[in-house]
Amino acid sequence: MRVLLVDDEELALVALKHSVQWKQYGFTDIISVKDPLQALDYLKNIRIDAVFVDIRMPGMSGLELISRANSLHVDVYFVIVSGYSDFTYAKEALRLGALDYCLKPIDPEEITPIMEKLSDCIRRRHLALDPDYASSLLTDLTQCENYLRDLYGQQTMPKALTLVQLRSE
Repeated sequence: MRVLLVDDEELALVALKHSVQWKQYGFTDIISVKDPLQALDYLKNIRIDAVFVDIRMPGMSGLELISRANSLHVDVYFVIVSGYSDFTYAKEALRLGALDYCLKPIDPEEITPIMEKLSDCIRRRHLALDPDYASSLLTDLTQCENYLRDLYGQQTMPKALTLVQLRSE
C-alpha cells in the first residue's frame, strides 16, 4: 500500500514518517511532500491508498486538498493531522469524507486505532474492487494467510475458514 504525507513543515513530515510503524500496517511506499499542489499531482497520476495531510498550509489548506481530490473522484482515504484541536476543522474534515483526525505530535495510543481502521478499510477496498488481488488471495496460500492474519490479527484469527469462489461474466 502507498501513503502520501503532506505538510508544509519539513520537521513535521519527518516526525510523521518516523512516528508510525508503516510496514506493520502494510504500507511499503511512503511519499512525503511539502506542497499541496504537488500532492494533488500525485493523486491525479498514481494510485495512492491514504493521505495524511496537515490542515493549515500556505496556498492550499488540507481541507481544500480533500475537496479537490473529491471533485476529481480520487479513491483515497484521508487522515487529517493538525496541531490545532479545533472542532470546526475536524467537523469539516469529516464532512468532506476524511477517515479520521489526529493531533500533532502523533501519540502512539491515538494513532494505533486510526492505523488499524485505515489498513482494514484499504484492504477491504482492494478485495472488493481489484479482481486480480482477490484472485491472488485464492491462488497463493501464503498471501491469503498473510491477508487473513492482517485482517484478524494474531489473537482473534479463526481456526477454520471456508472460502467460496464465485465467478460471473
